[in-house]
Amino acid sequence: MFFKSWMMLFVHLKVIALLLVLETANQGPFPTLAPPLTMVVNGQRRRLVACVVSDLPPGSRDAVWISSGDGSTLGAFAYGVSHRTDGTASTVSVLPADSDALACHVGPDRTVPAHSSEPLHITGMALAPAAGPWAGALLMAIRVLLLKVLLFDALLTSVLLGGPRPGGAGTPHRPWRHPKYLGGGGSRPRSAVGG
Repeated sequence: MFFKSWMMLFVHLKVIALLLVLETANQGPFPTLAPPLTMVVNGQRRRLVACVVSDLPPGSRDAVWISSGDGSTLGAFAYGVSHRTDGTASTVSVLPADSDALACHVGPDRTVPAHSSEPLHITGMALAPAAGPWAGALLMAIRVLLLKVLLFDALLTSVLLGGPRPGGAGTPHRPWRHPKYLGGGGSRPRSAVGG
């Protein structure tokens, strides 16, 4: 369930990015509504909806809002309007899940929409089923796998850092094998070949 929610949010962000890239030939603002993401928040069904408006005049103070299709405001929590320098504005809202159609509007204020998107009919969009009993085991398996990958990475890093010293004779630095520690005093270490 957690993974599916993040994937759906990622899909919505990709749709918003695609809508930002598209150029339109219409005169005036062009609002577009992304498909909503239905979720459960505090035991209540809510919809997360994103609206992207392109071709806004520079410095425009037009309001952007999402309604039930007729222009009226809903009991929604809006995250505000984000204006970009290229004439694009976007807003994200969390709406109650009781509307059958949604639309995005642009206008001088929230009472008179000057431009509206086509209503998006959302009847038949069902809430994703709750995760089964295997979801906890799957999450634990993913956590164990990530832990093993991190431990393996730490092991490889320590092996590579403990390798030959730069500028050395190709042998690893091992202070415990130094003649001073082996009781040889300051004498030269014996070589393995005919020393």
